[in-house]
Amino acid sequence: MPQLRQIKNKNGFTIVELVIVIVVIGILAAISVIGYGAWRQRIATDEVKSDLGHAISAMEDARNFSDTGYPLRIPSTFAASDGVTVAYIDGDSKGYCIQAVSQQYSAVTFYVDTRSGDDKTLQSGSCVMQTPSISLTAASSTSITVSLTTATNNATKYVLQRALNSSFTSSMSSSDVAGASAFPVTQTGLSANTTYYYRVAAVVSGIQSSWSTVRSVKTPVDGWNYTFNYTNVAYVHCSNATCGAYQITYGDTLPSTGVIAIGGSLTVPSSRGCSEGNCGQVDVTITATNGATVSSDGTTYGTSITQSFSALSAGISTFGPTFYFKPPASGASAAINLSYTNKSPASTVVYDQQLTSVTLTK
Repeated sequence: MPQLRQIKNKNGFTIVELVIVIVVIGILAAISVIGYGAWRQRIATDEVKSDLGHAISAMEDARNFSDTGYPLRIPSTFAASDGVTVAYIDGDSKGYCIQAVSQQYSAVTFYVDTRSGDDKTLQSGSCVMQTPSISLTAASSTSITVSLTTATNNATKYVLQRALNSSFTSSMSSSDVAGASAFPVTQTGLSANTTYYYRVAAVVSGIQSSWSTVRSVKTPVDGWNYTFNYTNVAYVHCSNATCGAYQITYGDTLPSTGVIAIGGSLTVPSSRGCSEGNCGQVDVTITATNGATVSSDGTTYGTSITQSFSALSAGISTFGPTFYFKPPASGASAAINLSYTNKSPASTVVYDQQLTSVTLTK
């Protein structure tokens, strides 16, 4: 019974003591983890340096048994360790730059560069890789062609990125291009009348170069091409046999070619210029074909309208009748035809140009 009484009276750990023990265990665990991580990184550094040294030896052996100098790639006699990437970045028969990087610790990167001398000292950092460059062409309203203007030596692929802003944070997409020979690349399914931004980076044996200079191009309006066809008339209707000398006065020029967006319309005058003197009245009949439509007010469209044109007084520079037209909803071509009827043959009517037709093509 005395022994049992002794056991019952024995005290255990207090709460404070337990907390202290837990804290000490946590500190020891943290120290162990930090120490283990640093140890692993030292191991990775040793592996990277060792592999880079073996790659240098393979290059030197190859040169010693060659009449043409250094090879343009690391010889097949060399094999990198697991967890290490070794890449031939650039060089020629006289020198090379080889880079090795830890796959687990990307900061553990070393290189050797003998392109400007015979120094085979291992350096911390990366080889200077040639940055590629591109040019852009808007092939159509929905496609862009990307051409490679500067290639990177020994690139195994290129990473091509497209976005709606120059910082590549809006609608960014990325795709791989299998080497310089795969260019030019045409990307389709894009939006019309939209500015796209592009950049490219080269990848050499798993190591990526810096991004190229950002280029941009705007896709054209998706619509109908139009061409205005004119007749340079400069004709005169006089009330007597001698018309005399008339000065044609006008300001703006008539439009020539362009693009009308799908569903859009274009406003255009049919004639330009009136002489000094009283200009007579001319009726213009405007007829649309193959699904195109015309309008005098931009609201009501049909296949044909008639408008009149007359100048107000002598020396007036004016345009005669303004009308609207729309391309057809479908098809590949259409036309707007214009015919003129002089309604005041006894008056003086002088025109510099008359629009005779509008050609529409898809």
